[in-house]
Order: sequence, then structure tokens, then C-alpha cells
Amino acid sequence: MISVDRYGQAKASGDEHELAADIEWLLEDHFQISRNVRGVNLLTNKTVVPDLVLRPRLSITEAGFPDGLICVEIKAIPAFKPSRRGREMAWQAFTYRMSRYSGELPIFSLVFPSVRQFFKAEGIDDYYRLYKDRCDELMTIMQYGNVGCIDLVQNSFDEITGKPDIEFNFNNALFWTSFKGRECYTPNAGVKIRVGTKQQGRKIAVVNGKIENV
Repeated sequence: MISVDRYGQAKASGDEHELAADIEWLLEDHFQISRNVRGVNLLTNKTVVPDLVLRPRLSITEAGFPDGLICVEIKAIPAFKPSRRGREMAWQAFTYRMSRYSGELPIFSLVFPSVRQFFKAEGIDDYYRLYKDRCDELMTIMQYGNVGCIDLVQNSFDEITGKPDIEFNFNNALFWTSFKGRECYTPNAGVKIRVGTKQQGRKIAVVNGKIENV
């Protein structure tokens, strides 16, 4: 049985393939999950390959989850310079967000584990003294770029499957949980597209793989 504690062990071992398999197991009831999906970056025209690509199942789109692709980047937390690895992971996820997959734009990208865990791995005292402000700034920029985090809710498990509650968060703005769906979400979290300065009332988002007014 997979437990939250096991994720800490997997990250310490650097076994990213095991982490990816764990995320597949956790999300398979709610999403169709693919590996080795190749896309083309809009800026460089180079090939990108996210660790996982999700598409929501009908059961959650009927409950309000937007239909479309979601890219996932997964990194193990290293013992040496973990905050740097967290920044690299965030940027990698952003490049996936700025790519097309068979002509389709993703709704957003996600990272696992949360970027905050990489900064806290520098040492809890150093985190609050040196890294918290940097982490907060990075997560704000991630939200602006439609990149969020997959979080596991501690002490909250499904009694039948043993799976923990899963959250999709954008800079602490909740988008979806596996237990409550979109019941307790922040409007526009993760899907609002920001280009340049304030959009002066115009709202745009990715709908069916294309940018549209909403």
C-alpha cells in the first residue's frame, strides 16, 4: 500500500520512475494518463516530452473540470542544492505549458512534488531565513504561467482504496481535489491566461486545446 511516508523515501532515493508510477496510480481513477507524448515548443520549435500527460475522464468533466491536456513534470528531491532542482522543475513545466501536442495546447502544467518541498529541503531554519521569500515569488510566477503543484493531503485517505486526497494548487489557490472535485475551488486558478499587463476586462483561457475568450 502506498503511503505518504513512502513518497519521502522515493524522493530521497532519486527514483523518479517510481514516483511517476505512484502518481499514475493515484490519478488513474480521474484521468487518462499517457507517457512519451511528444510536443513542439512554441518558442524554439523543439520537441518536448513531459513525464506524464493527463486528460480528465468524463466523470470529472461532467462535474466541472475543464476538458483538455495537462502536462506533469516529476522530480526527485536531491540531497545537493534541492532548491535549484525545484527551480529547474518549474521552468521545465512552463516550457511544456508553452507547447502544442498534436496541435493542442494544454490547459496547464503541474509539478510533483510541490516546489515548496524542494526549498524546505535546504533545511527548515534556512528555509524561513533565506528561502521562503524566493519560493513565494517563484510560485507566484508559476501561477501566472499556468503551472501548479500536485499535493497530497496528509491524514486524509479513502477508506476503500487507501489513496490519499490529492490537490491541484496554484500558489495555494485550490483548483481541484480528488475527494471534493471542483466543489471548493478558486475561480480562474490555473486557467486564466496572463499576457503583458492587465487584460482590461478581457478574459481568455485554453478551451478545447485553443485560446478563446471566456
